[in-house]
Amino acid sequence: MTNASAYCRTGIAVLGTIVAPLACVAQLAVATVKARTTPIAVEANAVTHKVYVVNHGSNSVTIVNGVTRATTTVAVEDRPEAVAINPKTNRVYVTNAGADSVSVIDGGTDKLSATVHVGSYPQALVVDPVRDKIYVANNFAHSVTVIDGASNATTTIQVGQGPRSIALNPVTNKIYTANYGSESVTVIDGATGETHSVPAGKHTWVVVVDSGTDKIYAVNEDSASVTIIKGATNAVTTVGVGAIPFAVAVNPVTQKAYVLKIGRASCRERV
Repeated sequence: MTNASAYCRTGIAVLGTIVAPLACVAQLAVATVKARTTPIAVEANAVTHKVYVVNHGSNSVTIVNGVTRATTTVAVEDRPEAVAINPKTNRVYVTNAGADSVSVIDGGTDKLSATVHVGSYPQALVVDPVRDKIYVANNFAHSVTVIDGASNATTTIQVGQGPRSIALNPVTNKIYTANYGSESVTVIDGATGETHSVPAGKHTWVVVVDSGTDKIYAVNEDSASVTIIKGATNAVTTVGVGAIPFAVAVNPVTQKAYVLKIGRASCRERV
């Protein structure tokens, strides 16, 4: 992959062989569905056609029927922040940052089925549907809580400081946390629980995985860069992307990563 840098105020930097500003294409909204106070996260179940909206300000989850757009509300605990779904078990997991817990919602009945205690300030989570495990990043506890989906039993793994994002490669059974406070990415072996720390940039904000190429992309908010990790070796490449990057998405077909950021009004390209 060629190192490149491009940045715009409302643009997207593309990490790939060619980098160029992207045109914005308007999309038509087909409907607006009312949720509750301060919706902060959303996840869809492609099997059941249900959508789960996390309402941070009202301690609830709005469940939207994707066909009829009818809604149901499920109460959860204090300050819910993130949601993830296991489509195989039809269970939905919601982190409650203010209560140090994860709410488990039965996707068949749309009712709360369990509340699992985790570490301090759970901010993100990811589900492994193959092994029926849920990995919860506890920001203030500098740890990951592993929940067994069948029993809701938990184990705890220590990681770097302030993990605020977590991602999974289901092929290699490895889990990655972006550690905001320690400028690192922690690699967890899902089979053994062993960890390895990989250096990243300043204030590592978010991490995503391309399981097809076994590459991990970590966004470094205050280094204006993305750290690219090769999953097989943990070798690192750093790509500059311009000021204040804060989100990244990967297209596994084109093998390009797209970084959302706040930058300057002008654009530039360096290949």
